[in-house]
Amino acid sequence: MRLRLGRARPAARTATPPPPAPETPLRAALRHLSAPPVLAGQAAAVAVLTIATPFDTGVAPTASRALYWALVVGLTYATGALVTALCSAAVEARFPGRLRPQLVLGVLIGLPAWVVVTGLTTLYFYPDFPEGPGELAGILATSIAVGFLVSLLRRATLGRMDLRPEPPPILARAGAPAEAALLALSSEDHYVRILHSAGEARLLMNLRDAIAGTGAVPGTQVHRSHWVAHAAVRSWAPQGPGAVLTLWSGATIPVSRGRMEAARAAGLLDPARGRA
Repeated sequence: MRLRLGRARPAARTATPPPPAPETPLRAALRHLSAPPVLAGQAAAVAVLTIATPFDTGVAPTASRALYWALVVGLTYATGALVTALCSAAVEARFPGRLRPQLVLGVLIGLPAWVVVTGLTTLYFYPDFPEGPGELAGILATSIAVGFLVSLLRRATLGRMDLRPEPPPILARAGAPAEAALLALSSEDHYVRILHSAGEARLLMNLRDAIAGTGAVPGTQVHRSHWVAHAAVRSWAPQGPGAVLTLWSGATIPVSRGRMEAARAAGLLDPARGRA
């Protein structure tokens, strides 16, 4: 008896769902601001300030005073959270160290907080507030000092306060400090050199896998052998048919002719960055 052997049917392919998009710093900040513990802490602060009536705010009715403090607490905290989320990577890359990033973040947080407090106080209580440049300077200095203390507290107790995504896996594999910022990746033979704000490391791997380990850090592959974090680029200059990027650390990364459009679309060749 003959048996007919038909061709085996190929197994049906199952569609692999794409990996979830990495969380952007702005989205992480908004998620942090909407977290119940954060909202509860702000509500408690508003209640205490409304009852304690500091800075002569007792002249206003209770409801008006509560609204004033709710706006001050909510707007200044949101400003600090957004500034930290959007600027901390660039600040850490530009100003490495233990205190320098916190000093710069303190200024960046304090300036908008100063505007918020001064504007709300003028609208709510004293139309002629502040009285003279001395009082204005004092409020500015206080706002910057508070911003610096908040930045220190964020680092000492809450780490990144969940304002940014977790540090990229590639830095953990490279043994970089938790506060280090990723700057660039460069392929060298069978190794990848990882540049970060605290130094560098070499890992036995290919560039594609290293880029996959950058997590939510915004960056672009600007050469077949190089990837760069957007926040790490200080300036650029044309070089033949391509360009060369100068990082805040002083390192340089080439941009190949075939990757010029990608670099331009990422804003790495923006005239605002300045030419090296």
